[in-house]
Amino acid sequence: MTESKNIMLLNIKTLKIRMILVRFIDLINIFKFSRKRILAEPCVLCNNNKFIPIVPLKRKSRSFIILCSRCGLGKIHPMFSNAFYNLYYRKYYNELHGVPQSTLNQFKRGIMINEFVKSKIDNIFGVFEIGCAGGGNLLAFKHEVKK
Repeated sequence: MTESKNIMLLNIKTLKIRMILVRFIDLINIFKFSRKRILAEPCVLCNNNKFIPIVPLKRKSRSFIILCSRCGLGKIHPMFSNAFYNLYYRKYYNELHGVPQSTLNQFKRGIMINEFVKSKIDNIFGVFEIGCAGGGNLLAFKHEVKK
């Protein structure tokens, strides 16, 4: 009985690994597709279009972390397409990383930030967040933002 359980668990793990590999290959194909359509975008903070390359993401990577030469905002260049990010976070992020406790804590923190902002500002017309991680802190603002 124990041996058959071990075989079954091994088969389940193998199946999960295969599923992850298939999804990873899917992401690579989307990545290749999206890189062909990347345009140099100006800095989202100051609209400057001159950047300083700082560090390659990996030794053989063509992607760099770049800093805006005017305001110093950092970003990855080249960036993926919006379609890539939408698919990755909608379909693969939680499956690959799970929903960490920190994201759940971010939601609680977001509620506190939201209450503070509401006490200072009557109408919230938008929220601009850089580096929101799992985005838990932004959920509290979802129904507050006026369209």
